[in-house]
Amino acid sequence: MPLFIKYPENPFYFSLKLWLSIPILFLCGVSRSEVIPEISLQIGQDRVVVTTYQWINTTNLGKSSSSILSDINSIAWLRGINIPFQLNKYENSHVLRFNLKSEASRDYEWILSFDGWSYVDFYFKEPDQQEFLSKKSGILVPFRERDYPRGNNAFIRLNVMKNQYLECVVFLRQDYSKTDFPPLNLNFKISDIEHADAYESK
Repeated sequence: MPLFIKYPENPFYFSLKLWLSIPILFLCGVSRSEVIPEISLQIGQDRVVVTTYQWINTTNLGKSSSSILSDINSIAWLRGINIPFQLNKYENSHVLRFNLKSEASRDYEWILSFDGWSYVDFYFKEPDQQEFLSKKSGILVPFRERDYPRGNNAFIRLNVMKNQYLECVVFLRQDYSKTDFPPLNLNFKISDIEHADAYESK
């Protein structure tokens, strides 16, 4: 049920209402998260922007990627919900966590686009697997070493089987000294491969 607070209309109570609204708005945007967001994959998706995921800022965390993956369930993840917050050069490393669920009627390939990121390390596995598989991309990664090299993009290509469920963890790192157009936020895009290739050919 929505929360409504009625205040008498005078300057003091208006100020009180404003201050009480700030934490409510903040919690609507960023909160501690125990539930991993699930992203549905459906054939015909055309550059769907993903804005809901778990995330942490790892710039000053002092942990390696292997350490984060091994302790993944003990980390105090935050949940970003439709937040176009501005990134800055002093916080250049982040980790996203989400699940992918195929709703497609057959095996299919998907493209995850991390526009503008210098380095992308993508880890994924099925729930019953012990070890993560990995792919890498990024606009500063040598072209031939990118997972799906297309133009100056940071693409990850995934072949997902019908009804397959994948746990995904993405390490994002930005080198602001070598990037003219850095990403503005942590959001990313998903397309089926046909739409992604059609967009790149335009």
